[in-house]
Amino acid sequence: MAPVALCLGGLAAWVGASVSGWGYVAGLGGLCLGLLVRGRRWLCWAGLALLLLVVSTRLVFARGTHLDTLHLPGGGHRWVNRVVDEQDGTLLAAHALLLTWRLPRSDARDFLLSLEGAFDRMDSAEGLVATPAIATYLGLQSADSFDALVVSPEGEAAPRTAVVFLHGYAGNFAVYCWEMAQAVQGIAALTVCPSVGPAGKWWERQGEDTLKATYAWLASKGIRRVYLAGLSNGGAGASVLVRRVPHPGLELRGLHPRVRCVDRRPHPSGAHAGGSGADRHDDAHRVNTGLRPAAG
Repeated sequence: MAPVALCLGGLAAWVGASVSGWGYVAGLGGLCLGLLVRGRRWLCWAGLALLLLVVSTRLVFARGTHLDTLHLPGGGHRWVNRVVDEQDGTLLAAHALLLTWRLPRSDARDFLLSLEGAFDRMDSAEGLVATPAIATYLGLQSADSFDALVVSPEGEAAPRTAVVFLHGYAGNFAVYCWEMAQAVQGIAALTVCPSVGPAGKWWERQGEDTLKATYAWLASKGIRRVYLAGLSNGGAGASVLVRRVPHPGLELRGLHPRVRCVDRRPHPSGAHAGGSGADRHDDAHRVNTGLRPAAG
């Protein structure tokens, strides 16, 4: 266990771990020292107590201010999503991407600074939050039992408009959903980011059924208008699913796919064409948010 603790300590220093991340490292280090050094068994108990303190603190307080991670369609929570700070795993993966030259040079230049800045802004606004990435990598996401990040608009107790944001490859992360919610504040929309597997294959059956369940949940909450958006694989999936998935009780007002790669799959014709029913108020907001009208 000692080599593991030393390795985790080095990684925490390398990526700039969160407070809870350092708490886990210190607790594991104390536990290892207590087991290895004679007459220092109290370190073992101190390390174990610190680990329990970090876990219990995150379980109780990782709820966010406007951002919540719900287990849909029931609306509860998965406690496992609160155990680890999303920042730690995400920044570790980001450093690994840079080391393996997996990012284009144009993106790599400010990648870490941008990501760290996004986490700083979210932490200042939300405090401790849960992340669906944990359940995703444990293989727990399915169409009838999935996590969704839900960001409520400030000053709007009962929003009638929602933005559904489909994540891309690598899974669903709170920081990206929160940034999307900041971008659409002008329309006072509820931002909902459902989860599928790490590959983000929204065009497959699980993605289709997950989006259908998300629409049904939104309708049950009094939402009347929906904009569909997506990033990378989520953008490709949004373009495919905009016509395939029914949305009874909801008016689909716009489509906003963000795809950075060449997508060779056929997309439904007219998926980006303008539809009817949008007044000038909505047209102005579409200019500000980048949301475009969906096909009628």
